[in-house]
Amino acid sequence: MEADNSTQDGLGLGKLGGQAEKNRKLQKKHELLEEARRQGLPFAQWDGPTVVVWLELWVGMPAWYVAACRANVKSGAIMSALSDTEIQREIGISNPLHRLKLRLAIQEIMSLTSPSAPPTSRTTTGNVWVTHEEMENLTSTPQTTLAYGDMNHEWIGNEWLPSLGLPQYRSYFMECLVDARMLDHLTKKDLRGQLKMVDSFHRNSFQCGIMCLRRLNYDRKELERRREESQNEIKGNCLLLWFQLCLLTVYEIVVCG
Repeated sequence: MEADNSTQDGLGLGKLGGQAEKNRKLQKKHELLEEARRQGLPFAQWDGPTVVVWLELWVGMPAWYVAACRANVKSGAIMSALSDTEIQREIGISNPLHRLKLRLAIQEIMSLTSPSAPPTSRTTTGNVWVTHEEMENLTSTPQTTLAYGDMNHEWIGNEWLPSLGLPQYRSYFMECLVDARMLDHLTKKDLRGQLKMVDSFHRNSFQCGIMCLRRLNYDRKELERRREESQNEIKGNCLLLWFQLCLLTVYEIVVCG
């Protein structure tokens, strides 16, 4: 019995130690991005390890792309100069929508880290956006909104598509890693081919959803606030209708017996 307890304690400590090591590694990765932010370095001047961390944490690319980037891309200058063919050869990205995701992310970070970046895309200290918390605290115009916070491919697949009544396309969007920065760039060919959205009415619903995001400046918090307000209004209307039906029923009982 004591041996069993000792084994269980050892397993528990092992799990805690493993989690602590994961947290330490994650902290180191955030520190790399923070150092680039603190120095105000343009993306072209980022070193290989920082580019790899950006690809993993900021862009949200899968581990196999991150590993290929670690092996073949040694700086931000190299990453930003890659052609479509080179992206496929050096990082192994054959899916055209995965390449679109990376190209848009590169454009975004180059714009955000440029010395001539507009004030609305930088922090109050003049440093570039690095954390989602900073992104959410900034007020931007549609022309200078370049990063979309937590509106990654998981949010698109698990929350946004179901809210449009299109949950059946979740797996296709998740496989293609479609995040919010990609939505405005998806063509009819992409939707029909890669994402299997052949129904024109479904595509119309999809485009209406994008229009709503544009009007809210891709602000997830504002979207959730508006959605909650709408749900509360619907609940209120339903309660009023129920109350009216109750009054009508009582009236019929009293008058009609």
